[in-house]
Amino acid sequence: MGGGNGGGGTLKVCTGNNQIAPLTLRTNTLKTSRDRLIEALKEKGLEPFPTIYSKEGIVLKDPPPFPNYPLSKEGLYVIQDEASQLVTAILDPKPGRKSLMPVLHLGARRPTWLREWGTKERSLRWT
Repeated sequence: MGGGNGGGGTLKVCTGNNQIAPLTLRTNTLKTSRDRLIEALKEKGLEPFPTIYSKEGIVLKDPPPFPNYPLSKEGLYVIQDEASQLVTAILDPKPGRKSLMPVLHLGARRPTWLREWGTKERSLRWT
């Protein structure tokens, strides 16, 4: 870890790495808005905050253990880091555009930008 920090610097890095990270969610805007989801999560006793860059993202401070995530069965969100959420904004989807998406595995989900382009998905798969 270098830098002449010795054991103190190493301990600081290790302590930071052992902290539970905030959980980032992506709002399913086909079912709700980010503001409504934030309010619903607050009603469940959680501490949700809007993400800085993604217009659909929510950060949960001190999230509960995975099986206890509220509202997950309703399909109001998916777990997705904020950087991944920005792909749709970078692509700048417009209705009627076509896209070619290489599918690297059979379980790949439908990309968000297809929903925003208002197009039907057509996949070409090479296996």
